[in-house]
Amino acid sequence: MDHSGYNEIADLALRKTGQVFRANHRYLVEARLAPILRRENFSTLDELSDCLKARPNSVLDLEVASALTGKDTQFFRDRKMLSHIARFLSQRAESLNDDGPKLRVLCAGGGTGQEAYSLVIEVMETAPELFENDLLEIVSVDVCKASTLRARAGLYGHFEIQTGLSAQRMLKYFSRTDNSWQAGNALREKVSFSVCNLMTGVPTLGIFDVVLCRNVMPAMARPIAIDVAGQFLDALQPWGQLVLGHEEALPTGISGLEPSRTVRNAFSPIGTGAKRPAGEEFVA
Repeated sequence: MDHSGYNEIADLALRKTGQVFRANHRYLVEARLAPILRRENFSTLDELSDCLKARPNSVLDLEVASALTGKDTQFFRDRKMLSHIARFLSQRAESLNDDGPKLRVLCAGGGTGQEAYSLVIEVMETAPELFENDLLEIVSVDVCKASTLRARAGLYGHFEIQTGLSAQRMLKYFSRTDNSWQAGNALREKVSFSVCNLMTGVPTLGIFDVVLCRNVMPAMARPIAIDVAGQFLDALQPWGQLVLGHEEALPTGISGLEPSRTVRNAFSPIGTGAKRPAGEEFVA
């Protein structure tokens, strides 16, 4: 079997988004690119690859590469982590000056927005003063334009809305529209969604108190993941936290970060990770 077309697409993904796809990932690539293949009337990856080579198009190149990124997002995937972040932000808010900058949270690789909206709900329910006093800004970015547009609209199918979200919260924060559920204005107005490639765009986003980058870097080539983690370190406040996915580790070779003592799978700039706010307990 000729794998040249698949190899060309895998190389495109590596160059554009840092993702690594090996020979045994072909089924995954075909599944994620199926909508583009149908739209462009292609039957195989080879036909798509031939088109990309014959008619170079930076927009289509990036669309193909971004379509290959993971879309495995859901509401309240890790409630303990969200609860920790809300408490951490509430404690940090006590040290803010009246005329000082807001607290900022970045959801990197935020997909279709479930993580960002889950954090909004958690803060509204456990630390509402952060929004009531206009102390918090939440930014969610993803390389995929289609995912970003969906996140901004806050539209979810019946299966998506029930994955991780209780019926009570679904009815309180979302409304039924045709065959979808849409996040209410109270949620959507509290998150800024934008397209951003983590390989190049992190420095343009500013400085954050919390960066969530969950289940993104493991799919990247190690040198690229190290560079992205270094960009996150540069984007963190001295007291900030970089939160990774469950059982996810920092890329081997990254320096400047140490494990947080207040939440599992979170890391702080070296010299600050050992500082535990009064009353804060380790979250397993």
